[in-house]
Parts: sequence; C-alpha cells; structure tokens
Amino acid sequence: MSFKTSKLKTYLAASAVAIGLALAGTASASVVTFDSFRSATTIPAFGSHYAEAGLSFDVFSIGGALEEIGSFGYSGVSAPYDADPTGAAIFVNASNAKITLSKTGGGTFDFDSIDLTDAYNGQANPPRQSYSLAYTYVDGGGSHSGAFALDNLQGLQTFTLNLAGVQSFTMFTGDTNANLGPGVQLDNVRFDTPANTGGVPEPASWALMIVGFGCAGTAMRRRRGLAA
Repeated sequence: MSFKTSKLKTYLAASAVAIGLALAGTASASVVTFDSFRSATTIPAFGSHYAEAGLSFDVFSIGGALEEIGSFGYSGVSAPYDADPTGAAIFVNASNAKITLSKTGGGTFDFDSIDLTDAYNGQANPPRQSYSLAYTYVDGGGSHSGAFALDNLQGLQTFTLNLAGVQSFTMFTGDTNANLGPGVQLDNVRFDTPANTGGVPEPASWALMIVGFGCAGTAMRRRRGLAA
C-alpha cells in the first residue's frame, strides 16, 4: 500500500467519524435540584406545575383536581422536615396524588435517578413504617410500572432507574401497602436529553459534516490527479 493510498483511507476514516458525530449528536445531562426554592422567611407554594432545566412536574389528585407543590427549603421551624438542609427539595403531602414528570415542550428524556423520602422526612408521629411508592412510565415500548421502597429513616434515598426514551413518568403518593400514603419529598432529579432524536442535525453538526465531506472530496481529487 502506497503512502498516498494510506493517506486517502485516513481522510475517509476521519470523514466517517465526523459525519457519525454530526448525526448522532451528544446527550445533554441535567439535574433538577429545586435549590431556587430556598427561602429565609416562608414555606413557598408553587401551584400544581413547575419546570426546571427542561423537565416539567405536574401534580394532580387521582380524580384530576389540582394539587399543590411546596418546599421546606429554609432554616426555620421546618428545618427538621427539609430533606436537603443545604438547599431545597419539593414535597406533595396529599395522600392521593400523582406527580408526572415530562420533557418541557415535548419529546423524550433518559431518566437516570431521583432522590426521595416521605413528605415530612420521617418526622411523622408516630414514626412511619416503610413506604412503597408506586410509579408508572411510558416509553416507546408502551406502559410499565414499578415501586420505590422508601425506608422509615430521615434523609433522602437515591433510586437509580437508567430508563431510556421516557415520554412520561408518574409517581403515586398513596402507599401500595394499603397504608395511608404520607406524600413524598423529592430532589436531585438526574436525566439526560438525547440529542437529535428526530434525526435532523443541528447547525454545529452540519459544520462537522461539511468538514468531513470536504476532506473526503479533496483526497479523492488528489488521487484522481495522481492516477492521470
């Protein structure tokens, strides 16, 4: 194999990589922390809808009525109830509610993990028992279900999911063990947004493709000139 032939193959390989990167894109990782809820004066309430970092949270009763999102994110008398003492978490204290997570503006997301505890961070009197929090989610394969097994201790538990292509994810605050559901407190929702899920490259990706095609074209012209 001549040096020029080897160089041509190198150009073509580089072009293929550039085009592949342009078409595949890069997933964007995000974490919803709710830390903007932190307040020195009050327990803020946010209605039934909240959005942060490209993810939306909507809360309704099982019957469809609006429920309220709140937060213990301040260092007053509610401090023992706050599962994130340096920031803030949100809670829904209704025992018959559903909390739906979806991509803001539509589309899918990859759900990596979430931190959970009961709505009062284990401060109920008497202390609560374990709490089984049911969930369902929809992806390209249909509808699926499961449950988070919350313990009776203070502090957040991290639940790793690693779900790809999620269209919606819904948690139900009623206890699946048929006990009275205490609601739920959630924080640190980690997710990824797949890039170019529709198969259309972004402007920066087009630039990579053009560079790749240019390298390949230049190499081909040089090879034709040598052959002549």
